[in-house]
Amino acid sequence: MVVIEDIGEANRCIRELAALSLLPAIWGEGQPEQIRDSLADALQNSLRPDLVYVRGKDGKVSETMNAAFRSKEIRLGNGAVENLRDIVERNLGDGGSDLVECSFQGVSMRLAVIPLGVSHEFGVLAVGSQRTDFPNAVERLLLNVSVNQAIIAFRSAKQLTSLKRSESNLRDFFENATIGLHWVDASGTIIWANQTELTMLGYSREEYIGHSITEFHADGCVIQDILSRLGGGESLHDYEARLRCKDGSVLLVLIDSNVLFEKGEFIHTRCFTRDISERKRAEQALSEASEHRRLALEAAALGSWDYRFDLGTIFWDERCRNMWGLSEGSKLDFESVIDRLHREDRDRTKDAVEAALRGVDDGMYQVEFRVVRPDDSVRWVSSKGQVYFNERNGREPLRFIGTTRDVTEEKGAQEALREAQAELRRHAETLEQQVTERTSQLRETIQELEAFSYSVSHDMRSPLRAMQGYSDALLEEYKDRIDEKGVDYLKRIRRSASKMDVLIQDVLAYSRVAKGDIHLNEVNVENVIRDVIQNYPLLQPDRTDISVISPIPRILGHESYLTQIVSNLLSNAVKFVEPGKRPSVIIQSIAEGEMVRISFEDNGIGISLEHQQQIFQIFGRVYSEKKFEGTGIGLAIVKKATERMGGRSGVESQGGSGSKFFVILKRAH
Repeated sequence: MVVIEDIGEANRCIRELAALSLLPAIWGEGQPEQIRDSLADALQNSLRPDLVYVRGKDGKVSETMNAAFRSKEIRLGNGAVENLRDIVERNLGDGGSDLVECSFQGVSMRLAVIPLGVSHEFGVLAVGSQRTDFPNAVERLLLNVSVNQAIIAFRSAKQLTSLKRSESNLRDFFENATIGLHWVDASGTIIWANQTELTMLGYSREEYIGHSITEFHADGCVIQDILSRLGGGESLHDYEARLRCKDGSVLLVLIDSNVLFEKGEFIHTRCFTRDISERKRAEQALSEASEHRRLALEAAALGSWDYRFDLGTIFWDERCRNMWGLSEGSKLDFESVIDRLHREDRDRTKDAVEAALRGVDDGMYQVEFRVVRPDDSVRWVSSKGQVYFNERNGREPLRFIGTTRDVTEEKGAQEALREAQAELRRHAETLEQQVTERTSQLRETIQELEAFSYSVSHDMRSPLRAMQGYSDALLEEYKDRIDEKGVDYLKRIRRSASKMDVLIQDVLAYSRVAKGDIHLNEVNVENVIRDVIQNYPLLQPDRTDISVISPIPRILGHESYLTQIVSNLLSNAVKFVEPGKRPSVIIQSIAEGEMVRISFEDNGIGISLEHQQQIFQIFGRVYSEKKFEGTGIGLAIVKKATERMGGRSGVESQGGSGSKFFVILKRAH
């Protein structure tokens, strides 16, 4: 025991001890460097030694030194320079000695060396003084107290660092766990949530924490049930719910939750939220795929079989057994299966199976055979399979799985198809002969029609022209000898002959359009319209208003056919107008994809809906010849010429309010 005899020293010792007792509070949150520096400063201020030297476990040093020693150096015989710190380090060793005597340029110094902790856990302390009685009893007591306080500080700092690290790890674990976490108080307000849950739903902390949990549930009845059951002390496990995300989507989750109660008071929930949207989608996809497979097997009427060589078992499903006429539980082995096959198919089927078991075609198996069932009915079966091998044991067969399908109806259909094809070939040969004969007849008919057309255009028109000529001669030379009634008859004969001639010309024009060869070229529609207007007196500006709205695209067509179309449509537009009304026509176009619609809109008498198809037929007149002259062939020529150029024609009209005739033809590129 240390005895302190001097009262002054005792008082100072008490003051120093009181000061040192504050070290843990001062150093409690310090780092090892801060504790070493504080220890060196405290001992320098308390003991006022010439040197305080603290070396940490990591080799780092904190020191205080009398200014007189800082500049002193000694050069050794080998040329090296040594200072007090070097001397202290050399004498310090591992701190195993309690007191060390050392000298430095003629100055003697006593070093009190004390380890900091068991086995120098936190380093070593050296305090030096030139006094020969250093350290005295008070100083030794102060050294021991300060070292103990420093060790407490070191250990407190170490524990605090470890605690902070654990706290940080625990916080990171909760914040970034793989599932969402949140607390809700008794009122349903969210008081805490981890980052995973915020990220999962897309909210910031301000948008989520402090809000009612009911705002984020898509189904109000669900969250009310959750809160009610938790408030009653119940724990929830795998409770399915739907949460609203910030982007408006809905997340399907499973909730595990219970409540922290303290003395019966609801503190907060402990809720774990797992996103199962992807799992649900995967389950749905798997369910649909399984259903599709089942439906596919049902639709294909497939049976399945499985030979397990490694287990020595054979499995056939019900459909497969039915194909062989086998009941459930009946004997099933390879030989009994082969025995059920048609005699002509057994060897071929056995060869296919053995080839697959040897690994031919990588164990693929496919064969068709006939099965003779117990009732002697015969069914055709198509079988496919795959052999799986133990590659580590010389490709030993392990498993042989596959499917079977009853193809009896297909075989029957194929046979029926072959018979039908043979019958069709016979019919085709007969039809080909008939076509050849009828083609020959058609050629003869066409030649006769062409001869008839020639006769009509020449032989039949000649008498008509003669009738017109003789009628004119009679009217001119014998007008005075013929009474008024005879003159009227002659004029009627002349008009009838003229009408007949026009009719013959229109029929010939229709015939040429219907049967003539046609080659489509690029045609300038506006030029055709301009030429028609210039060549027809009734279409001149002093008699008719015709407006052409440009541009009208060029078409891929036949110029003479287009000329007939334009002349017939314009002639009709001028002809079918109420007496005393000035004809007006607007010609314009509109593109319709690869086609162009060219319309001719007039201010005529119009056409009722029930007659709009009739007028495009040959001789399809609507009005009597007495009211409006014509042969009834013009629009039939328009329709036929348009069709020959790959287009179509039509009319839009309400009776009495004008008509809009149109043709739709291919655009030129």
